[in-house]
Amino acid sequence: MRGGNGESGMARLIDATRFSDLVGAIYDCAVDPAGWPETLRQLNDELEFANSSLAMTSLPEGRTLINETHGIPDVWKQRMGEFARDIVEMWGGPEMMLAYPFDRATVLSRVNPGVMQSSNRYVREWGEPQGLIDSAVTILAHDSEGIGNWALGRHRDQGAIRDIDVGRINLFIPHLQRAVKISRLFEAQSVAARRFETVIDELATPVVLVDCELKILHANRSAEELFAEGTILASHNGRLLVDGAGARKAIRDIVAQVGENETGLRSGAIGLPPVGTPVAVHSLHVLPLRSGSVRQDVGQGAAAAIFVSSPKVAPGRVSEVMTVLFGFTGAETRVFEHLVAGQTSRQVASSLGIAPSTVRTHLLRIFGKTGVHRQSSLIQLAAALAPPVREEASPG
Repeated sequence: MRGGNGESGMARLIDATRFSDLVGAIYDCAVDPAGWPETLRQLNDELEFANSSLAMTSLPEGRTLINETHGIPDVWKQRMGEFARDIVEMWGGPEMMLAYPFDRATVLSRVNPGVMQSSNRYVREWGEPQGLIDSAVTILAHDSEGIGNWALGRHRDQGAIRDIDVGRINLFIPHLQRAVKISRLFEAQSVAARRFETVIDELATPVVLVDCELKILHANRSAEELFAEGTILASHNGRLLVDGAGARKAIRDIVAQVGENETGLRSGAIGLPPVGTPVAVHSLHVLPLRSGSVRQDVGQGAAAAIFVSSPKVAPGRVSEVMTVLFGFTGAETRVFEHLVAGQTSRQVASSLGIAPSTVRTHLLRIFGKTGVHRQSSLIQLAAALAPPVREEASPG
């Protein structure tokens, strides 16, 4: 972290060398997902939590990209699926969960103070027998392409979760978010056992390997095609040139930071100017390559691999996301699409050529699956899952 305040604040929360080692392990997992169990173990030990889980699901197809745990015995891990509804209820329901912040951990006992004394089945039948007294969760991804989180469980012997514990968790959030995003772009495949350049050459995602001065060391075919278009990226005298002054400065700063100390990297993508249409927003994601036991041996000595995300999908695709998340039937999806467009139940019936009573039946089932009870709340829930402009809108 740059700046005296950031460095001194970090030093009070965690030893700087240890922090650097853990951040390096996190970024190594973007290249080799097989490292997640050991990395979670190290994070558990450092942060003094009994267990943790890291999950990432692609949308809209619902494919599991990452599902790793540490500290959860197999017998309890196998039972977790029994309590899906109870977990959502424990955390305050879908609407509250979707409102949790991206930049800091959310502590269960603070958002739902009485939950450990409640009759919630997950608490009574899963948490209590293991001696768990609290939990902290961090949102790692929540957009039209995927959802992911990092959850930590606290044992009674470790005491209550304190502000300093939350502060220590928060230090790792931007690095976990970056690693998970890049793992998604790699489609969660292991790169460690193969030549790095070979792997990125097979990706549809444009990828460019650069040194600290943005000299291009390697570009895959998709990146070369972008160079040829001359729209958002270009190769100028052998160096990477990014469209837009703000994005250009941001990528220079980030790659320079990578060469100095990767622990100072912030989360979030670098947004590029729209090309053709306001919704076609590309973004850059930077994977540091100078450190780590896995990454320092790949990439022709490059300082960083720069990934170019495809444009975000149109907001209408949110219905596909909701279908995966909540298991809507085809009929429920069609009713949902018209309801979130602002139509009344009678208008939906007319549009779909079905009886108003049928619409009401589907609506009640939609409410039951999502946990909301009003059309306005359903619209808010859909808006929360629409393609995010927040992450891509500003450089850095």
